[in-house]
Amino acid sequence: AVDAHVDQHLWQHLIGPTGLLKDKTRILVTHGIHHLEHVDQIVVLKDGSINEVGDYQHLMDSHGAFYQLIKDFSATHKRKNNKHTSSSTRQHLRDLLHGKKDTTKDGIERVASSVSNIDMDNSLSDSEGDSSERNTIVEEAAIKKTDDATVNKDDSGELIEDEKMEEGKVGWQIVLSYARAASYRNALLCIVLFALAQACHIGTNFWLRYWISDSEARERDGQEPRPASHYLIGYAWLVVLYMCLDVVVHYTAQVICGIRASRIIYDQLLTRVLRLPMSFFDVTPMGRILNRFSSDISAIDSQLPWEWKDLFKFASIIVGTLFVIAYSTPIFLFAIPPLVLVYYWIQDYFIKSSSSLKRLYSVSKSPLYQHFSETLTGVSTIRVTKGLREQFVHENDERVDMIVNRFTVYNYDSQWLTIRLESLGAIIIFIASTLAVFYAGDLDPSLVGLALSYALNIMVSINCLVITASEVQNVLVSVERMEEYSQKPTEAPIETGVRLPENWPSEGRVVFKNYSTRYREGLDLVIKN
Repeated sequence: AVDAHVDQHLWQHLIGPTGLLKDKTRILVTHGIHHLEHVDQIVVLKDGSINEVGDYQHLMDSHGAFYQLIKDFSATHKRKNNKHTSSSTRQHLRDLLHGKKDTTKDGIERVASSVSNIDMDNSLSDSEGDSSERNTIVEEAAIKKTDDATVNKDDSGELIEDEKMEEGKVGWQIVLSYARAASYRNALLCIVLFALAQACHIGTNFWLRYWISDSEARERDGQEPRPASHYLIGYAWLVVLYMCLDVVVHYTAQVICGIRASRIIYDQLLTRVLRLPMSFFDVTPMGRILNRFSSDISAIDSQLPWEWKDLFKFASIIVGTLFVIAYSTPIFLFAIPPLVLVYYWIQDYFIKSSSSLKRLYSVSKSPLYQHFSETLTGVSTIRVTKGLREQFVHENDERVDMIVNRFTVYNYDSQWLTIRLESLGAIIIFIASTLAVFYAGDLDPSLVGLALSYALNIMVSINCLVITASEVQNVLVSVERMEEYSQKPTEAPIETGVRLPENWPSEGRVVFKNYSTRYREGLDLVIKN
């Protein structure tokens, strides 16, 4: 009592002459006849007793009850089989009738074989079957292809659907989806707090410069120097303000935004999965669902808040550094646009490959989870069956190797980025130093020193920014995968707008009128009218 493709799989890999049980004695109780010619001995039961015993050819030569069964089955089912002749053969004949030509030698042989096969099949059926079958293709040729414009939701009807994987960079809609889960107000608050914190950090360095320049100016003008406490108090206030802003911004980004976004995304996924139709679970391995509830939600919980915090942090540092360098040497502003374009090109080129590799890495975990779950379920059978233990260990090793290989390639991609970013960072330092030397007579030495100190650190900051931006894109793949399941259509709502009478049901019976149903979209109807 299994589907046809499951029956074929069990016969080939378990019960049949090439299956796992080929060296064992198998007793097959069946009402089907399609495997009987491959068995060693057939026992025919009729009216509660054994009617015939022998192999397939012996029983056919005897012309007994078994022979009559095979003959009756062939006569009644041949017309059905003719209607379902191999799709490639029938489609090729349709193409010829519709004017599509195939002038190759192989094409001629295929036509001859197709016609021959159909003629042989038709010769086994009655005259009525011949007439209806011969007219089938001709009638189809006369019908207009109006169904070409229709789209089948699931024309494959596969038992297990392939896991969907996006291509290219993660779209802005996924970023907005995460920001919406964290709330736009909290996201904007984080950006403002990071900007204020970086302004206080730069302000401390400018205050130190003011301390030096003001002391030198008073000494040069013969004025009484200010007490050190005056400068220290101002510096301390800036440091305390920076520390407070840093604590608040970290708390807001990681605790408020991170936990809120993760909880909302998880709740949406859980609510949607619990309301998905049974057809979804029929074609989706449990490992894919577990992967989203374990690996993906873990990345959103623990990695994404840190990556967003680092992204805002390094972005504010770089903007502040460029401001300091441009303020000290304004000519440096002309070098910023080409540098920004080069950095953007490198980052865009890297993120495309990095996001795809991250998706491959995430998708490769599902088969491992599914295989491990299946192994645990059937561990008792695996232990007692010869050869199965080594087979399952080998399959598990192959899945682990696939995950490790994809993760290794992902790391190599990061090394490619590091080399190019460090080279561009060195170019920025060279430009800032060269401009400071050429315009040494027109620049404030304290400002030049401050600009060069920032320029020396900008290489690390830019490197971290691009890597963090790519990491944000990669972790957003988990949000993308969660969003995929959160957007799937659910079953009918728990409550509808239909109001039932208070005494419903008034009778203990259910009536079906013109009712048709199928297991899921894309499959044939199993109940027709």
